[in-house]
Amino acid sequence: MFINRCAINSVPEQVGVVATTIEGFLDSLPKNRDDPDAHVQDERFFPRMGRTHIIMPFNVNYTGKSIRTVPYTHQDSPSLRLLARLMTTKFLHQEIREKGGAYGGGATSGSGVFQYYSYRDPNSVETLDVFDRSVQWAVDGSFTDQDVDEAKLSVFSQIDGPVPPGSKGMTRFVHGITDEQRQQHRQRLFLATRQSLIESAQRYLPEDRGESAVAILGPQNEKTMNRPDWNVIEDIDETLVVHTSN
Repeated sequence: MFINRCAINSVPEQVGVVATTIEGFLDSLPKNRDDPDAHVQDERFFPRMGRTHIIMPFNVNYTGKSIRTVPYTHQDSPSLRLLARLMTTKFLHQEIREKGGAYGGGATSGSGVFQYYSYRDPNSVETLDVFDRSVQWAVDGSFTDQDVDEAKLSVFSQIDGPVPPGSKGMTRFVHGITDEQRQQHRQRLFLATRQSLIESAQRYLPEDRGESAVAILGPQNEKTMNRPDWNVIEDIDETLVVHTSN
């Protein structure tokens, strides 16, 4: 059986009306996982580790890289969160935007994934090289204690900022994170040091330490078409064409 949960954001006078409408919608959904209508299948897509270039009619690229790390409650999660903020402000911004000419780029960490991104980027695989170089930058500890303190201030300004009424309680509703777990995470953020960030970078971010995936959305690019480790996906006349050198 499916268990349906919904969060309602409404003025008090309309809660009853909204709840009735949602209940009617939920009643129309399949009740059993064995029901064929309960599943959406698309043989063209499946999750995998690797490198994918989706050709789009853009003049610029949108790049991303994800590395599987640890969940929110893990003791290293706060260090990875700080590391993402630190790498964004002290390395990635300069390399991706100021030198590379992209509109923006950086790193984030959460939900068990460390993620890099760039958008409206004139570069493609060159930006992926920047992502890789940022790992060595972090592993080498090319930042100061003051840099770590500045990263903490930035992260704390996010987690301690005002919460809109419609977002209150959503962290627990969506992710199952309790107030006690949030406080523990906050305390670990406060206690994190330059050395703990270096150790987390060494433990999780190098290419040979964990599972990762890379994707580019952008124009056709000979740098990916001619490399055996890339899967290139092109949509022509609504027919999906996959080019793979493997």
